Amino acid sequence: SVAMLVERVAGFVGVEGDQVGWLYVHPDLTGQGIGRQLLRHAISTIEGNASVHVLEGNSTALSLYDSEGFRFTEKFKGRNNGYPCVVIRLSQ
Repeated sequence: SVAMLVERVAGFVGVEGDQVGWLYVHPDLTGQGIGRQLLRHAISTIEGNASVHVLEGNSTALSLYDSEGFRFTEKFKGRNNGYPCVVIRLSQ
């Protein structure tokens, strides 16, 4: 799903199975509720409980998911575009 503001992509989100993925809001447009609307839309398309992976340290994303009822499930080491990272899995 894509959020548009006056013919400009404001953000997007994808869903695969029960997982919310690639929730992104343009940096100039954060703090306006666009991410929350995209997340709620994504959740509405999922049967059962949704889950999401977030990079450790992404406090903005973690705060959003927490406020929408997601809770810590696990933490593990992974790779993001070839770079080592720590990933946090959250579930409803």
